[in-house]
Amino acid sequence: MSDAVARRMYGENLWPCTLPGFRPAIESYLDEMIRLGRRLFECIAESLELPPSYFHDKTDRPIAQLRLLHYPPQERVDERYLGIGAHCDYECFTILDPGEVEGLQIQDAHGEWMDVKPIPDTFVVNLGEMLARWTNDLFAATPHRVINRTGRERYT
Repeated sequence: MSDAVARRMYGENLWPCTLPGFRPAIESYLDEMIRLGRRLFECIAESLELPPSYFHDKTDRPIAQLRLLHYPPQERVDERYLGIGAHCDYECFTILDPGEVEGLQIQDAHGEWMDVKPIPDTFVVNLGEMLARWTNDLFAATPHRVINRTGRERYT
């Protein structure tokens, strides 16, 4: 792949000029999440009885995204009102800080939705379709959605 083609995935970020310290804080957090992601790849490789470095050459230039999501409060609490509808992520995995407000649900193998209870100082890792493909479905993509049943705003 040419550098010009590869650069399409590495666009410039737009940063608000009215939030001093925001950019360095977010860039530092992203660096730490990339470091954690690399460690997760090593653990996944070891679980497959592969060398920890197995995924290094496939992930040495990550196309990582850091999204800050806001789910506004809803006047009526109703499961039909989704913050994000049911889907699987396309990448290998997503590292989520679930925050303090419930709302994230995952779908089990029987099609039932289960609440993901926030646990302080932990992350949730949703596996994605790319990892499922790379592992011949030994690791399955996690269907998930967000429902606001509390009426409180939620940030992730």
